[in-house]
Amino acid sequence: MVQNMADSQSNAYRKHDVPEDYLRKWQETINVLARTFNVPAGLIMRVLPEEIEVLVSSQSEGNPYESGERAKLDTGLYCETVMATRAPLHVPNALKDPQWRSNPDIKLNMTSYQGMPLIWPDGSVFGTVCVLDQKELKSSNDYVQLLKQFRQIIEGDFQLLERNVKLQDALRNLEAAHTSIQDANRRMRRDLVAARDIQQALLPKRAPCADRLQVAWAYRPCDELGGDMLNVFPLGNQQVGFFVLDVSGHGVPAALLSVTAARHLWPYAGHDVVIPEDVSAPFARGLDTRVAELNGTIAMEATAGHFLTLLYGVLDLRNRVFRFVCAGHPFPLLSRGDELREIGIPGLPIGVIREAEYEETEVDLQPGDRIYAYSDGLLEEADSANELFGSTRLKEAILQTHGMPLGESVDALMNVVLAWGGRDSLRDDASIVALEIG
Repeated sequence: MVQNMADSQSNAYRKHDVPEDYLRKWQETINVLARTFNVPAGLIMRVLPEEIEVLVSSQSEGNPYESGERAKLDTGLYCETVMATRAPLHVPNALKDPQWRSNPDIKLNMTSYQGMPLIWPDGSVFGTVCVLDQKELKSSNDYVQLLKQFRQIIEGDFQLLERNVKLQDALRNLEAAHTSIQDANRRMRRDLVAARDIQQALLPKRAPCADRLQVAWAYRPCDELGGDMLNVFPLGNQQVGFFVLDVSGHGVPAALLSVTAARHLWPYAGHDVVIPEDVSAPFARGLDTRVAELNGTIAMEATAGHFLTLLYGVLDLRNRVFRFVCAGHPFPLLSRGDELREIGIPGLPIGVIREAEYEETEVDLQPGDRIYAYSDGLLEEADSANELFGSTRLKEAILQTHGMPLGESVDALMNVVLAWGGRDSLRDDASIVALEIG
């Protein structure tokens, strides 16, 4: 029955074109999806008249799928059923299911699947968004809701693409008004520069005054306005707070959301004065609660489909204890002598599920320990062959710079990533905060 539906549907499929900048945004999205599900493969599939294509594949360890791969239709793939029925599909274990035990994906050891259809605004099928795993993939309401939210993000971009086509047609009709368009571009440029200055004014002016602590950071937006934001701030009682956040996408919407989130986490950003301890102390308590409050204030419907990842932490220098919450963000790296390891408990990105809960991680530190918190723009910088810098090279670079002073180490890390890309600027926003216990 399903096979017959796929046969009849395949005659009606057509290719939907997607610009490169949307693919880069979806790459961020699918990376976070795979990381949150803790699976090797997160995919956005696109159907063609006679084939199905891996349009975007998560850059995760053990993923056997590569972007650009194609397969013939009518071969019994999980995604064909999703497209044919236009309904979600959950296969916990194909090896135990007679309907799926001959599925071609089993040859890649992908025995469990959860996916949803992606529908173009005109009602035609675009493809699917899905996750696959080598072990049994149990469904939960949170994960189903998460997959639905990511589908809404992608289908929201479909709407934008359709509108952009109409806008481009309108712009072609306005070529006669070239002079006024140039004036508007100059005004927009001035506004972008002013907005950039406001955003960068929220970055830390100087390292917080604290005994036994060194701090360094670097911030590199890929455009005038960035979706990354960071800050380091004193909380009194020999405690220092900091965060690194990364909003999906770029430009004005991402920058506005990053500023909103940053002001929620530390409302005194940009104030070059000493904040009284009785005012700042509450920001050192209940990090999981503060992150949950931020998540509750950000509704995806009001942010044009953007979400953000966040690392929010507090260092207690009296007891040498590091507490932090990780919300869909790359785990921080703890450097101790020749040892370098990731630490943290995974959490959902901010703005995906309103009722999400978060959990603190607590780590005891020693003199000389360094903590590196960074956004994934460092990992996703690509060279001329489109090979990503990746976490392994980042860790190697950190170990190689361990003997340098902290500030020089951070500058060297950023230069290594820039050299890998071979350009004067990065293709994604990138931020890093490093702290060393004296």
